Amino acid sequence: MDSLFDSNEKVKGTSPFVSGKVLVSSAGLHQVVNLKGINSDAGKNVYDIDRNIIFGKYTLEDESGTPRVLIGLRLADRLQTITGDTIILISPAGIERAITQYSMPSMQKCIISGIYSSNNNEYDAQYIFCSLEESQKLFNYKKPYSGN
Repeated sequence: MDSLFDSNEKVKGTSPFVSGKVLVSSAGLHQVVNLKGINSDAGKNVYDIDRNIIFGKYTLEDESGTPRVLIGLRLADRLQTITGDTIILISPAGIERAITQYSMPSMQKCIISGIYSSNNNEYDAQYIFCSLEESQKLFNYKKPYSGN
């Protein structure tokens, strides 16, 4: 399906995504950040994350059953993590469900595959990128995506 943006030469590209706030936890350190679920091509063609990887490698592919994520340099510093470390993502919907229904919150263990630096400290401190499919599961998202 073509969109209005497809015909505009100023638009670099479009891609579906799922986005929302999560609590990220690593070795007793916690931060509330924005999680953006994207497809691998979007990270290269729309967001330019692949060009900004400074440690590790650009991959969102689920290797060995554990999803991969990309985090900003400032967030990596705050969480005292490096590539290869495991972090836990907890969705707000999962926390609410756990409180009201006495169940476990929606959590996802992920491995940091790459650390990026966009030269924007606020952005680098606030965004984690993962695969579109993993973010849909974590947010229990019934629609295919939340934006394009």
